[in-house]
Amino acid sequence: MEGAPSVAPTLTHRTSSIARASLASAPASHWGFPAALLATTTLTATLYLGVQRAGFEELLGLARMRFAGEESWLVPACILSTTLIVLLPGLCVAGGLSFLGFRRASRRSFVAFSSVALFLLLLDLDVLRSIGRHLSEIVQVALRPQGHVAGGELVGWAWMLAGWSVLAFVSTAGVTFVAERVVAAASARLTVLVKRTLLVAACASLTAFTPAPRLMHQGWRNTALYERTFGVLFVDLRLGDTALDDNVHPDPQLQALYPRLRRAYKAAFPTLSAGKPASESKIELPARPPNVVLIVTESLRHDVFSEELMPRLTRWARAGVVAAAHDSGTILSESGMFSLLYGRSPAVFHQTLDARVPPQLCVTLRASGYECAYFSGHPKIWMRREEFLNAQTMDHFVHDDRGTWPEWDQRALDGMVQMLASSDKPIFAIVLLMSSHFGYEYPAQYEIDRPVSNTAWHVTPVRSLGPEDEVPHRNRYRNSIRFIDDIVADAVGKLDPQRNLVVFTGDHGESINDDGRYTHGHSFAEIVTRTPLAMVGPGVAPATLDRATSHVDLLPSLLHALSGKPQLVQHTHGLDWFGDVRRQSALEAHSSLNRDIVKTQLRTEGVRLRMDLDLRAPRLTLLGFEDELGHLAAAPDLSKAQADALEISLEEHFLLLRR
Repeated sequence: MEGAPSVAPTLTHRTSSIARASLASAPASHWGFPAALLATTTLTATLYLGVQRAGFEELLGLARMRFAGEESWLVPACILSTTLIVLLPGLCVAGGLSFLGFRRASRRSFVAFSSVALFLLLLDLDVLRSIGRHLSEIVQVALRPQGHVAGGELVGWAWMLAGWSVLAFVSTAGVTFVAERVVAAASARLTVLVKRTLLVAACASLTAFTPAPRLMHQGWRNTALYERTFGVLFVDLRLGDTALDDNVHPDPQLQALYPRLRRAYKAAFPTLSAGKPASESKIELPARPPNVVLIVTESLRHDVFSEELMPRLTRWARAGVVAAAHDSGTILSESGMFSLLYGRSPAVFHQTLDARVPPQLCVTLRASGYECAYFSGHPKIWMRREEFLNAQTMDHFVHDDRGTWPEWDQRALDGMVQMLASSDKPIFAIVLLMSSHFGYEYPAQYEIDRPVSNTAWHVTPVRSLGPEDEVPHRNRYRNSIRFIDDIVADAVGKLDPQRNLVVFTGDHGESINDDGRYTHGHSFAEIVTRTPLAMVGPGVAPATLDRATSHVDLLPSLLHALSGKPQLVQHTHGLDWFGDVRRQSALEAHSSLNRDIVKTQLRTEGVRLRMDLDLRAPRLTLLGFEDELGHLAAAPDLSKAQADALEISLEEHFLLLRR
């Protein structure tokens, strides 16, 4: 015990001696190692940017982005800057240990810290590309009660973690080894003054560059690119005020909801606003798979699928699945066809087409041995539909618009039947019918209900129609539906029921003064969004689905019917209606023609909330509550549980869209 008091002074003396010796000898022998650390950090960040460039291009949609001003180099500069910031702790710790003379500990700590940092960067980007969430969000989910259940099978996560950890360690150790020796060889030829000058210049450059991209707010012209770039980074370290204007609303319910819903949209924005590629997966099919026929009728109201107006098709549908509470999920033709063929929400309509993604149903079926064919007289160029239904995406593209709409439709169905009868390969045939579109055309013998209007498409001004026009327009529509019932039933009757799986539906519904307006596209009224759907053929047992279904559900359900088992297709948003999962809410959507706004209506627990989602920045605008006719309704007195349900429902939809 007598010698104990002298231990601390001795240790302090030794530490001070080491520090003085390090300072004295650094110019002569230790300047190379800090330089190597700087070089390694910079090189590691640059390599990360280069290796992961494809991932950032996918998430940011760089292939279709138009850069303005300095944006072309600001994007990689921001990525590089963030990477350097994440690697900085390892550099600081290692630099401090090197300064004190602990060279071995310095090297080991640098490799350890930098490996962890690189591992987090690699893992976060991989997770973001896979499921649309950052690691921080995954941790939040995991910490919730039963949060581990959301992770699913742990084996996949284990392999992912192991792979990225090994890659991060090997990369960091390898780059450190090479950089240290290259710098040592180079510094042997330099004087102490030059070494000091270069090291100070390197430190100054690194210090100046790290915050620089975040200070150049004026360099960004494209708000969406600015928001998405920082949104996909591991940490958002923007400097300055980046808050968006609050959506101030006089309604206290909406004002209370806004920050919660905006928070959900802000988290989803980076990945929601980029087009996801098509999945290249194929399905296992029987030796002789059936043909698949998708017949889509314009503006098909859900209430006409009955014995009165469509007796033949309703009887035919009893042999298969009838979706009694089906909803298109949208209000216009192009987005209705998009959802059916892509299995994606119309909320990503423009993002998907901007990325030049072909129809997922065609990709999957073609990979499984099918040929794809399209038959219609509907306008060939229509609101970007021509970008996914054309001679390039189809093996057979048959467009015939000679004569009247009924003549278009008859020839389209006849052409489909003829091709299926003569083809040696299984065919996926798409038939789009026009006669029931506003104008409501039919041959003279189908004029059963009278009086009828003199409506003509592109001639009759829809906005001029009032309540007195309802009966003649409704009669005209009913007559066209009788015609559709006959020609579709005739065509289906010519097909072998054991060799053909047929789906019949509408692209959306139609209002005939039901909500005080005519046609469609004007609101998310139920009469506009709802439409019938029936699927009949091999692998489909007779059933009536009373639960809510949507157009996006057709893709997984159809593939299940063909293969006999559930099919998971990446980047699709539908639920397999042959499975156990049921739709609890709906996000109706339509993207504006100028590609900057997604118009939506969130439906959950009897509440309908209208919102506009901005694709240029993570803004959402609350437009009020609506009733089933799409009319503005008084804000309900929401309980905390109902407000929570709205937020959770929106988050769940965003998660699907980000997946």
